[in-house]
Amino acid sequence: MGSRLYGFPPFPYSVISMARFSRADHIGVVDNPVFHAVRCRISHVDTKDLRIHHSSVVGLNDEELCWAVIDPIWPTAKTEDELALLDQGTKGQQAIYVTMLYAQEVDNGGLTQFFGNSSGMLWQHVRSGLQLLGAPEHIALITAAIEAFPQGAPSLEQSERKQALRELTQEQRNLWRAGERRVYALGGFFAGLRPVWAQYIQTHPEDFFLPSER
Repeated sequence: MGSRLYGFPPFPYSVISMARFSRADHIGVVDNPVFHAVRCRISHVDTKDLRIHHSSVVGLNDEELCWAVIDPIWPTAKTEDELALLDQGTKGQQAIYVTMLYAQEVDNGGLTQFFGNSSGMLWQHVRSGLQLLGAPEHIALITAAIEAFPQGAPSLEQSERKQALRELTQEQRNLWRAGERRVYALGGFFAGLRPVWAQYIQTHPEDFFLPSER
């Protein structure tokens, strides 16, 4: 049920050895009490189908619901290949996962942090995810940021993205910050995307819940 079946760009396995996800980059997840509380409620029966039982989300608020549906593809300390796990998710799970990771990064340290960290190699998936979810303001912001990189495409290699970030002009930096401030003024990236995620889950239950319980 991975990305290749749903039109997402293939996950960049060719650069895993060079740009492995660092758990230190997963800002806010390890210490997020909502995430841990939800994880305790979720159980999976079929490791090939990483959707969850609808009964496990009854009574959850929107934030808890969003964490619950991506819990099966969120890596743990025992996960050996994080991108391979992510690739097993449905298009909806992948879209929420990558945009949630993006939102946490940008809320914490701006677009510079997202592109500078190892998770920045998923920029294509973030843009595709935002398009799938229907978040036009966020699409416009990340698209403008992507276009600031050489050839309008950030490198999959973290070192090259960091070098490109150092070479941004002051005008480009100001444009990024202006976009970030617009979103921060409305509560931030995570808060702004949370209702978008919840709405997508409600309108596309087949992407998140096992068919016997939808």
